[in-house]
Amino acid sequence: TFTGHHLKALASREFPDSDALRAAKRFTRIALKPYLGGKPLKSRELFRQFLPARAARADKTNND
Repeated sequence: TFTGHHLKALASREFPDSDALRAAKRFTRIALKPYLGGKPLKSRELFRQFLPARAARADKTNND
């Protein structure tokens, strides 16, 4: 279940505490479950592909 605090945080897209953020993650998983067909969501793998390259670009920009 989700509390009113969680629902307000979702509606405003502002997550003032870790509890609201965990609720948003849980809500997203529940919402995506029918579309994933039982397959795991691989967003962490996707983000890992881009984070090292992004950090390297930021370092290069800061050193120029």
